Amino acid sequence: MTPAADSYGSAEGVAAFSGTWTNDGEFLDATVYVAASNPTLTTVETWIDEVSAMLNTALGNYGFETPLTSSKSLLVAGAIVNRLVSDLVDFARSKGRFLSSGFEKSGMSIFQALMNDLDAWVLVYAPGIEANGDPRTGAGVRIGFRSHDEAGEAITPIFQRKEFGNVIRDWDKNE
Repeated sequence: MTPAADSYGSAEGVAAFSGTWTNDGEFLDATVYVAASNPTLTTVETWIDEVSAMLNTALGNYGFETPLTSSKSLLVAGAIVNRLVSDLVDFARSKGRFLSSGFEKSGMSIFQALMNDLDAWVLVYAPGIEANGDPRTGAGVRIGFRSHDEAGEAITPIFQRKEFGNVIRDWDKNE
């Protein structure tokens, strides 16, 4: 199994962070038993796909088309996926930040920690990803509102724009 086409990072990239848990820098397939290769290559590649899907979802929440396509964006996305998957590898070996006393005291799940890390990453890297040429529709920056109440009735705004002297003008038509 190899990571999906819309995934970022690689088993080799994860191994660069988690070399202690590899067999000479490689995760091995489940058909070969070597105690140092826990988790297996298949497991690592599955985690790469899962964390990449989480990253694509976070990117989509901020209006980016996924998967990313520019070479610079692919590199930085691969870096965060490799780093987070290496944290999962450490956890599988009963080591790392997910087993620290601080993490345990936080009461946060590993899944929530990954989501928080990815969301924070997207916020920091969004301008750069956009500058790299990856399309952003702006869908992630919409203002939320409720059009209907709990009973399904349409909500009418308390105040209308005209009450404040606002006039909607179509600047394209010069009206």
